[in-house]
Amino acid sequence: MGGPKKGNQLIEINLSESVAAVRPLFKESIPDGPRLFSALNGFHSATAWVDSVDNPSWCVLRSSWFGNTFVGGEIEPDVLGPAIQQLRKTGRVLLDLGDRRSAVFPPGVTKVEPRIEFYGRSPGDEAVDRLVASVPYGLNVLPVTRETFNRCAWQDQLRSIFGTASGYLERSIGFLLLDGKRILSEAHAFFWGDTVVEIGVITADGHRGLGYASIVSAYLVRACESRGYSTYWGCHVDNLASAAVARKLGYQIENKYSLAWYPAV
Repeated sequence: MGGPKKGNQLIEINLSESVAAVRPLFKESIPDGPRLFSALNGFHSATAWVDSVDNPSWCVLRSSWFGNTFVGGEIEPDVLGPAIQQLRKTGRVLLDLGDRRSAVFPPGVTKVEPRIEFYGRSPGDEAVDRLVASVPYGLNVLPVTRETFNRCAWQDQLRSIFGTASGYLERSIGFLLLDGKRILSEAHAFFWGDTVVEIGVITADGHRGLGYASIVSAYLVRACESRGYSTYWGCHVDNLASAAVARKLGYQIENKYSLAWYPAV
């Protein structure tokens, strides 16, 4: 008797060795696409299962960042469930309920997270230039350096993606809004896809609501666009402050989506 048919096998792969085979199964334009392609590009780790190492017809990939999980190719419902179960052994799994296969997602969802993504900013839009020109008197915006990295609020998150401070400084970019040496707000490029990079910003307590996040993010957007990348912004739908910053930056497209949470097993 023969073994399992191609399509029904479950094979865990070394993503770095098999990325050329699985990359065509995915599109960067899906929600959280920069996180997916950041993993495919080797910027951060991911776990992936396929039906064939050399010629897969599907791939289910779980990013190490928050467990964002992506389904590519054509997979049968009776195979998707076991694949998700395997990934849950690695950690929680988050699946986009807007995926065309969502009707056959396995049971076990414990919560649904509503999110909103922003993209489609026109490089010629003057919103960023106006924000760059609006730095308050006495404050400065500077790129993140090795010395200032160790004072960033998000240094641990950046290390979890890029490994080390050196890895971040070599492979990414960020900006700080400073009052002397005190960091008031910081913006970083987190996930580098093929053509799109996801960015984020955080402002120190006591300095929010002053427009600082928009200003420092504008510097980052301009720097990413100068490298030939468009930028992507995502947040929880209830994070009204984050959404307001995205709109100030001039993104033309807003899309709401929801993530189904499966806990680790």
